[in-house]
Amino acid sequence: MISIGGMTSTVMASAIMREVPYSIPKLIVSSAASMPAPTATSVRQHNHDAFLVDVGGLNSLLKAQLNRAAGAICGMVNHEIPQPSHAEQKPMVAMSVYGYVENCAPVRQRSLDGKYELIRFHATGMPEITMEKLIEEGFFSGVIDLVPSRSR
Repeated sequence: MISIGGMTSTVMASAIMREVPYSIPKLIVSSAASMPAPTATSVRQHNHDAFLVDVGGLNSLLKAQLNRAAGAICGMVNHEIPQPSHAEQKPMVAMSVYGYVENCAPVRQRSLDGKYELIRFHATGMPEITMEKLIEEGFFSGVIDLVPSRSR
């Protein structure tokens, strides 16, 4: 699944993509990376190839970005990482973490070593929402919610 466009397309596509199962590759190519927000600034500082031109008509810069996007989504589809078989996979446990629980998290992790695979999610918005979606999709045998949020 791929979305190409500006802020409105990005908002709509991200809402739709949240409902699509985790196993389906997703890519958003957006001119919203050029917006003056803290995260957009960080994208621009670390990625000089950020998608900064509008999709108002084809030009050489836009064509180059669209070719990269096509290559990226094709790569995700053609080279999907195979899921481990249930025989070789330990049951997974999700754990929410945040700065003030960092001393507790390693203790919980050691207590599960050998029996379970611990998957940590930072409790600051999108990672936490992703954790909840994967819980709904049945990915985890258990959840350690060290940082319960008010939204649940």
